Amino acid sequence: MAVGQSSPPSGIAPQAPTTAPRSLLSSTPEAEYKVGAQDLLEIQVWGQPDMARTVRVNLQGRISLPLIGPVDALGLTSQQLEKTIADRLGERYLQDPQVTVFVKEFTTLRFTIEGAVNKPGLYPLSGQITLLRALAVAGGQGPLSDMSDVMLFRIASNGERQAMSF
Repeated sequence: MAVGQSSPPSGIAPQAPTTAPRSLLSSTPEAEYKVGAQDLLEIQVWGQPDMARTVRVNLQGRISLPLIGPVDALGLTSQQLEKTIADRLGERYLQDPQVTVFVKEFTTLRFTIEGAVNKPGLYPLSGQITLLRALAVAGGQGPLSDMSDVMLFRIASNGERQAMSF
């Protein structure tokens, strides 16, 4: 049984599915996370508690917000989406709106579970996930599995592939 993580653009690239990938946590502009389809976003407008929303990006890459309607979010960073929403709100409704966008769940990243589990496959990575949770997502132990030999594959920060046995 093997567990790994991959991102859609590069195919299957195993990594530990325990925390957000280092690139998501980096503050460099080129490494910032870009919003993907099915991501869950928390949007707040300072001083306007009624406008706070938690929305999921649809498959076309859009979100819908009160007053301004549909907004294209796909491929934008949080900061770019904040500016887009603030600009749209500022056109007609608010003077100098301060918008905050937080990605609560990112599903453009995926992890793979292979082997003797009930539902092997590719699953969206939403938030932090442990090896035990990953196995539960895959329906748990299959009828012919040997849980004394679970392998976890990951790509280390130096780009090297690592394998661990549990």
